[in-house]
Amino acid sequence: MKIAVCIKQIPSPGELRFDPQLRRIVREGVSLEPNSLDMVALGAALALRAEVGGEVVAVSMGPPSAQDVLKAAIMGGADAGWLISDRALAGSDTLATAHALADALRPGGFDLVLLGRNSLDAETGQVGPMLAELLGWSLVTAVSSVAVAAGGLHLQRAVEDGQEEVECALPAVITAREELAEEVYISRKKVAAAADPPIRRIGAQELGGTLSDYGQEGSLTRVLPLREERIERAGHKITVSDQAKVHQELRELVANAPKPQARPVSRGLPGELWVALPSLEASGQQLARELLGDAYRLTSAAGGSVAAVTWGNLSAANRQLLAQAGASRIYIIAVADNQPFHSSQASVCLSEAISLHRPAAVLFPSTTYGREWAGRVAARLGLGLTGDAIGFRVADEGGLVMDKPSLGGLMVAPIVSRTRPDLATIRPGVCMPLAEPRQGTVELIQVAPGPVPTGMRVGATTAFAVPASLLAAASVVLAVGNGVPAEDIAEVQQVALAHGFALAASRVVTDAGHLPKAFQVGLTGRSVGPQVYVALGISGAFEHLVGIRRAAVVVAVNSDPDALIFQAADLGLVCDWRAGLDVLLEVLSEIGG
Repeated sequence: MKIAVCIKQIPSPGELRFDPQLRRIVREGVSLEPNSLDMVALGAALALRAEVGGEVVAVSMGPPSAQDVLKAAIMGGADAGWLISDRALAGSDTLATAHALADALRPGGFDLVLLGRNSLDAETGQVGPMLAELLGWSLVTAVSSVAVAAGGLHLQRAVEDGQEEVECALPAVITAREELAEEVYISRKKVAAAADPPIRRIGAQELGGTLSDYGQEGSLTRVLPLREERIERAGHKITVSDQAKVHQELRELVANAPKPQARPVSRGLPGELWVALPSLEASGQQLARELLGDAYRLTSAAGGSVAAVTWGNLSAANRQLLAQAGASRIYIIAVADNQPFHSSQASVCLSEAISLHRPAAVLFPSTTYGREWAGRVAARLGLGLTGDAIGFRVADEGGLVMDKPSLGGLMVAPIVSRTRPDLATIRPGVCMPLAEPRQGTVELIQVAPGPVPTGMRVGATTAFAVPASLLAAASVVLAVGNGVPAEDIAEVQQVALAHGFALAASRVVTDAGHLPKAFQVGLTGRSVGPQVYVALGISGAFEHLVGIRRAAVVVAVNSDPDALIFQAADLGLVCDWRAGLDVLLEVLSEIGG
């Protein structure tokens, strides 16, 4: 089996800072390193080679310094390294990057391309789906396990409500979650000391594609000046024995914290704004309400309208849900036998519908399915795509400005597209449902389902052992870290269930298998924005803190008085997790789920 592993060189996330005067990221003196999820993908590739034989080629696109990540990959076990580097490629967005990678890999005779689910500096998760679409290969993202099977691969991948089984023929593109394999790690010191291995260098002319698809010319999105996302925390520490003072302090913090409210609309969007919904099961219904709510407010201000695009058979209950959430039209991709979502087939259907009806913009949820669907459609139609946006508004010159978190949420990058319709994936929890149900009729339009894709079979989804309801948005989130013993996590879970709270975890907890990866909050997990986030036994690593920046109030409970979490909290209790939760519970119960 011939495997390519795409590895991106990124600045070390914890070392970056923003200069508010120059309005730029300060990169001087910042270490460069391989994207860790790509090195997980390398670990999976090496395991497959050990099982079936073959060759592993590490591929990176970037400046000459990117040879260091290839050097690390070869030291870690890769057979060869390819560096795609040319000044003509500078400034490439995700689609331009995917074009260059596809043109480099297409003639290479590869059976499989592996890469991380996302890079830690950009967090979009777009390159994998775009690459698969450009190559015309099967795609499976967010893969947590892989095994060789007759005719291809047997995979498990994480979706929002459980683990999905997939049978996949080769060739294919796979993106890796953290648990897929052991990360291949070679220290910067060892890389610097080792001799340079032979690395194949590929320039823009050697790619053999259309030069206008690469670099700034091929980039269909443009980043406007960044702005810093500074969040100030109160930083009060109180002894847990003073229960009355704890209650008073927490009530005051909650009372004075900004309340969630709909984003103000200064300029409306005329035309029809589409919201693409790959699933209306479980968490998909809340995502639909959120996206349709913001879309309705944005379009109604300019006499526009909102349409939902759904996959599968639409029940009467879901039709009513979408109509009341803001949709006046529903485009239904009614596939036979209500088959599971398939991004290849869905992208063909949606691309044809976009070409026919010309919506002003299309929004997708930032979920496993949503990212796949958006990336494929963008590559298929040659449209600019913004990933993981946390807000959107209408630009003075028309079209949408998408606000995207950058560098772990330390700053926001406003992004505009050179193409129409605007495409974006939107993070869960950042949009608000309508306060009052929309009134009026809804028009149903059937969309031709298109050909059934070959080479891939989506099987059953196994629900998490932990109730998926604990992932739903709630006013209070209880998060467990290494300071909560594994045998006590079930106790926290029961408290959350009893009071309507959500449950979350730090990476160390999910890495150990004590909770599913879907519950991980942080740079490589999800972001949450409750009224109160309670960090129980969490140390406060940078990677975790970026996932709680939208929380109105952060309460830290930790027995270590020097834990970093206290620097990022509004209220801190130095005590055992159980003692802290017992004291907090009365006030947390008042806030509710």
